[in-house]
Amino acid sequence: MTSRAKLADARSAAKTATEAPIPTRRKQLAAQRRETRRNEIMKRAAQLFEKNGYAQTSVGDIAQHVGMSKPTIYHYFHSKEEILYSIHDTWTAWLLSEHEATCARIDDPLEQLRELFVAFLEVTKERRAQVRVFFAHFDELKGDYRKRIEERRQELSNTMESLIARAVAAGKLRDVDSRLAMLCISGIFNWAPYWYRPRGGKTPRELADFVFELVIDGLRAG
Repeated sequence: MTSRAKLADARSAAKTATEAPIPTRRKQLAAQRRETRRNEIMKRAAQLFEKNGYAQTSVGDIAQHVGMSKPTIYHYFHSKEEILYSIHDTWTAWLLSEHEATCARIDDPLEQLRELFVAFLEVTKERRAQVRVFFAHFDELKGDYRKRIEERRQELSNTMESLIARAVAAGKLRDVDSRLAMLCISGIFNWAPYWYRPRGGKTPRELADFVFELVIDGLRAG
């Protein structure tokens, strides 16, 4: 290719890039507002699901609790089940995202496990009703919604089991059944939304450190 042809290609690429549509400030703000409204609907819906039960709560109840009309709710979610699914999806996705960020800065599997404990307790503190709904109303999900969250739950379980297995392989923990250890630890955290009261008590990290030492000291290699 000649220099002139290369220059022509470069100019063409620059023109295409210049003409390519970019999100406007207005669109960005609209997307942020939409996300804020969706989060508010999920928060209020979770409170109603926790208090009254999923089956007993209608979209009209949610609309009234949020201060919107029922048609406006449908502008953000297609159905009550989609709201329930989104409650499950949002905080579990955040938890896995936090773990991914932890892995990028920490290599030690035990410290990664500690940070996973912290992340779970932080989300429990910030979204207590949503986490409780996750455990109490999972069976209400059907079809693809249920399948997707089952996969997400399995991913979380596999993540914890893998960290324990890696710590065993590194000689940091004694040779234990990593799956059984994961199930026992999960049992503690599955009930955390019911007994953890952060107001006036321990911070998520303080409590995570307490649980970590309590559990891991029993698994540590001599």
